[in-house]
Amino acid sequence: MATKTTKRTQKTVEPVMEETVIKNTVEVTASEPTIAPASVSKKAVKKFEDTDTIPCVSITAGRLGMIGIKSHINYSWEAQGEVVDVEYQDLAAAVRSGKKHITEPYFIIDDEDFLKQFPQVQKVYNTIYDIDDLKNVLKMSPSQIKKIVPTLPSGARESVKSIVADAVQNGSLDSVQRIKAFDEVFDTKFMLMTELFG
Repeated sequence: MATKTTKRTQKTVEPVMEETVIKNTVEVTASEPTIAPASVSKKAVKKFEDTDTIPCVSITAGRLGMIGIKSHINYSWEAQGEVVDVEYQDLAAAVRSGKKHITEPYFIIDDEDFLKQFPQVQKVYNTIYDIDDLKNVLKMSPSQIKKIVPTLPSGARESVKSIVADAVQNGSLDSVQRIKAFDEVFDTKFMLMTELFG
């Protein structure tokens, strides 16, 4: 019933807008029957077809995968920053089902029209950190690490864990106290890595 009401509203509004535009174009230039102003004056909300694809950017360190709930397509990102096109039906289903890929998030949906349809996703994005913010965790004191890192979304925690592993391996994180703090937070053995790579 709601969709029928919406359609009726659109039908009554559109002819009025077209008449106004036609009158304006006749008054200004009688020889040009262009209806470009009509498309500009309409604020049409983009309607997606189920198989339309939407770019999604991985913010997860390393490989990432997701099986489409509707299409059963196996989407995979090889590295952080890689863009993969995901079908609308799969993204919408992932949002509605509260899939961790969306709520944590593991990737960013790069389409404003989609985000307007699902404002709850934009709220999630307003709380995430970029990679430079996450790298700043390496500079925190051990007490700050123990306090702040557990409060990060799980996708961000996984990224921090990967950043810490890389930093220990390449020697850019050499503070024993910080490494121990990360081991405590993540229940990992980064201190053993220092012995292997040190």
